[in-house]
Amino acid sequence: MKTLFALSFATLYGFTIHLLFLFFQGLLEIMSITFLALVPWGIGYLTVALSDKEKMRSSWNAFFRPWLSSLALLVITILVNTEGAICWIMIFPFFALFAGLGGSVARYVMLRKDKIRAEGDSNILDDVDDWGPPNSLKSTLLLMLPLVLGLVEGDRTQTQKTSTVECSIVLPTAPEVVWAQLLRTPHLSTVDTRGIFTRTLDFPRHLSTTLDTAALGGKRIATYERGLVFEETITQYEPERYMELNIYTDPAKVPPTVLDEHIVVGGKYIHSLIDRYRLEPLSNGGCKVTLTGQYTINTPINWYCDLWARWVVTEMLEGTLGVNH
Repeated sequence: MKTLFALSFATLYGFTIHLLFLFFQGLLEIMSITFLALVPWGIGYLTVALSDKEKMRSSWNAFFRPWLSSLALLVITILVNTEGAICWIMIFPFFALFAGLGGSVARYVMLRKDKIRAEGDSNILDDVDDWGPPNSLKSTLLLMLPLVLGLVEGDRTQTQKTSTVECSIVLPTAPEVVWAQLLRTPHLSTVDTRGIFTRTLDFPRHLSTTLDTAALGGKRIATYERGLVFEETITQYEPERYMELNIYTDPAKVPPTVLDEHIVVGGKYIHSLIDRYRLEPLSNGGCKVTLTGQYTINTPINWYCDLWARWVVTEMLEGTLGVNH
């Protein structure tokens, strides 16, 4: 029963802080070190501090039990539609890690208090106990710290990082035929070119690609399921050899049911900038197609987010080339 209370209280704490970050959006940022690291740390600390002490003496238990509170928070926010599933799945490993660290710190505090009791140093014990009960002043201030630091941090820790992903495919098809398909693929409704990851997360499926004119300044429109549209402009063009496209997506036109606001392409945190197609004729009459995608992410943990972005962008690029199999 005590463990259930601990999990419930820690989850409620996380959900309350999450709602406050949403309510004061603009002053507080979900995509911040404060929310992504300090909030799960508090969830983990609460989970262990309120649980049965004997069970929390295990370092493994103290580290992994807070993952349950984090998972409960994930499920609740998805069910009440305050956060998207795709975003949560991507950030959960990072979130759970800090929850585990918070639980480990709580275990350390518990063991230290037990050691002090065993040594009989009442003065130190009184000082340590001030941090113990969840209703104490110091503990309350500690749990409210994310709101204070969140206001200070805002979006100041967000930095831009530009990355490039490249993929190639060798086709037995004549170069001119492949090039025509790269320019325009008006009917893809029966073809699912998504990779395993993007299909599992239900990223929108590519439906069609149209082009008004194959020349500099030409407008190419890539349409995906559920209203996701990429508007592309040709900036470099060599017929049947090379094409460079500047990509634009209006985040205001992307329905909220398509992508979570934290990962919507063209939004505040990720931009798809340039696609480059290079076609090389082969001696056997076929050709090699290389597609290079360049994008920019803007988060406080670009090193982590870029791992996921590369995976998603790679599968989208491979899906685009896969149309020509």
